[in-house]
Amino acid sequence: MSIPKLSIADRKEQINSITDPENAVLNMGMGSVGSATLKAAEFNPELGKRIADAFKDMKHDPTNPEVKSAYSKLSEELLGQYDDMIKSGIKVDKIKGENPYKTSKDLHELVAKTNELKYFPTEQGFGSTAAFNADNPLMVKSGRVNASGDDMLVNDVFRAVHDYQGHVKPQASFGPKGEELAYQNHKMAFSPEAQKALATETRGQNSFVNFGDNAAFNKANPKDTIFADQKVGLLPDWAINENQASMVTDDQIIPKFSGLANYLKQNPK
Repeated sequence: MSIPKLSIADRKEQINSITDPENAVLNMGMGSVGSATLKAAEFNPELGKRIADAFKDMKHDPTNPEVKSAYSKLSEELLGQYDDMIKSGIKVDKIKGENPYKTSKDLHELVAKTNELKYFPTEQGFGSTAAFNADNPLMVKSGRVNASGDDMLVNDVFRAVHDYQGHVKPQASFGPKGEELAYQNHKMAFSPEAQKALATETRGQNSFVNFGDNAAFNKANPKDTIFADQKVGLLPDWAINENQASMVTDDQIIPKFSGLANYLKQNPK
């Protein structure tokens, strides 16, 4: 059996490929839900405040071609991820009546136990104001229905998929650290262009809630949280990518060596 020799440059490239979270989405393909997850993600409150300020200053610009394109990619890839969820056996329905998920632990345990995920429907709440709803690209029918047969908006699909991919799979909480972990995990499932819109809808909005002007009030009065406006725009690149976790789990690393395994299989001597 012969093992291919790697130059120092090749080795560095392989190591970077393994530890780069953008390449850690193994056997997934963009727009699909896979098994790779990050286990931890630290988030500096100072960065959170900077992102909160960037979101506050971000222009609501839904007709901007770059913004439209990013949101279009986000929607397209979300639908693929939703379809993967359904194919995997996850039942998706909207919350009717009392919210069954009082804590993130409830979400994790109930989904594992019942194989059913219930999302908070857009019709029951969408930010703190309806001022931006009319031209929001997520406020359109997705062509998908929930388990009860109700039409789902793209935003409903987003909520269901993000709860599953961002919170259930990595066991992420609903607090500042958990939301950051959810963002970084879900980010891996998207193309770079779609990641821009994802950052606005998750990292930007959550930073505004947890580290923005209303952070102290929100922390003291969680039931009366002042949510971010549902602005449609793009954050600066640094707000999208800074502090991206480089930690990967074993189930991400091992498949990375499949190329070597295939080589050895084809070249046994």
